[in-house]
Formats: sequence, structure tokens, C-alpha cells
Amino acid sequence: MKTNRNSRRFAEQAKEALAQIILFELNDPHVEFVTVTGCDVSVDKSYIQAYITTDSPHTQKAVDALNHAKGRIRTELGKRLHWRVTPKIDFMVDPATEAAERLSYALENVPPSLKKKEDA
Repeated sequence: MKTNRNSRRFAEQAKEALAQIILFELNDPHVEFVTVTGCDVSVDKSYIQAYITTDSPHTQKAVDALNHAKGRIRTELGKRLHWRVTPKIDFMVDPATEAAERLSYALENVPPSLKKKEDA
């Protein structure tokens, strides 16, 4: 998504507002441990890609619950942001956290053939 200085600032505002809405306005148990890790906002502020992370076994249930509550989230978002347009929202699992977990696992489980030999 094309970004500029203003869209990055709007992304930070949207991220904070979404986090507050998910934390305090939704009563769904599937979104209890959801963290909003980032947002991408279109230049015209009509579209938001929200990146989330949660416990691995509950990720799809959390995305489904957020998509189910999308109308209420958009209403609350419009009230909090006071933008001219209430943006459409897509919730996506943050790929960076999964990549970090895979990297951490790989570093913990280095095969013996790749380990550094200590100088004697």
C-alpha cells in the first residue's frame, strides 16, 4: 500500500483506536488476547489493513470473531477518529510475528553439524 508521512501518522492513530475498541468494546472471548501490531492506511483514509497477533491455536477464531464484529468496530472507529470517511477494515494475521517465532525456533535447535566448534 502506498504510504506517505500523513498516512503513517493516521496508521498510528488507527492502531491505537482499534486496540482500545478491541480491548474495551468487544465482549467476545475469542478476542481477549488479540494484539494489534500495526495498521496500513490508504492515502485517502478509506481503507485499513489491521495486523493482529494472538495465541497460535486461536488465531483463525480471533480473525473470524473480528470479521463478525466488523460493523461495530467500524462504527466505534468512526466515532473515535473523526475522519471524513469511516474506513473499511481488513484484519490480517501479522506475518512478522510468525517469522520471528520460526527464526527463534531455528536458533534454539541448531543441528550439530552447523554448531561452532570451540577452539581448544
